[in-house]
Amino acid sequence: MILLVSLLWAVAGTNILYIGIMALLSEPTNLWIKIPGIVAVFSLFFLLIFKRVSRRTIRRIRTKEGDRHRPWAIFDFRGYAVMFFMIALGIAVRKSGAVNSHAIAVFYIGLSVALLSTALSMLLWIYKNKEVR
Repeated sequence: MILLVSLLWAVAGTNILYIGIMALLSEPTNLWIKIPGIVAVFSLFFLLIFKRVSRRTIRRIRTKEGDRHRPWAIFDFRGYAVMFFMIALGIAVRKSGAVNSHAIAVFYIGLSVALLSTALSMLLWIYKNKEVR
């Protein structure tokens, strides 16, 4: 189950990275100006949010009894609610045009690197603990 969660984080990170790169390429810009923002977004999400969430998810999956192997049981209700909210907000912000493509590029690339890093950290946890479920 932990492998499935890490793959979901990786798929989400890859999709968001694609959106971020498309936003970055949509207008000519200097990438070096955006790097500090990308690092800030990455740091915020990975260090302050995703790292803690991934630990909580691993702990919950490892202690789960009955429906441990059911794919929909990998997240709790709060996890699904946050995921739904973030997806809906992301779509709404992009479609509204309220935020320019430079800001979308910085935010999405930083967020995607945080998601991919979380997926990698979960895979490393599986390897380190020799636990694939």
